[in-house]
Amino acid sequence: MHGRLASGLPNGGRLEVPAHYLRLAAAAAVKFAEGKEVETNSVINNGRIDVPSLLIEPVSVNKDNLYEIIVKSGFHKKEDVYKYVPRSEWPTD
Repeated sequence: MHGRLASGLPNGGRLEVPAHYLRLAAAAAVKFAEGKEVETNSVINNGRIDVPSLLIEPVSVNKDNLYEIIVKSGFHKKEDVYKYVPRSEWPTD
């Protein structure tokens, strides 16, 4: 999918960057385990009680933000994402 985006082909989807979400979830879990207050930004009713929640907006990835979101976050290597794009057109660090 990322190679299609890098080469300019649409993918028509959304990508949630797992590394980002994992860091947030891990930080919240550590705080919870230490008995510290976990920051929340919403409340969701589970049918019985209101549950404090941390809702995270998904990130829409396109050709313009592909490098920043996918490569610089460490989700994929530049070589993998841009393998179908001539090296002369790869973004520079």
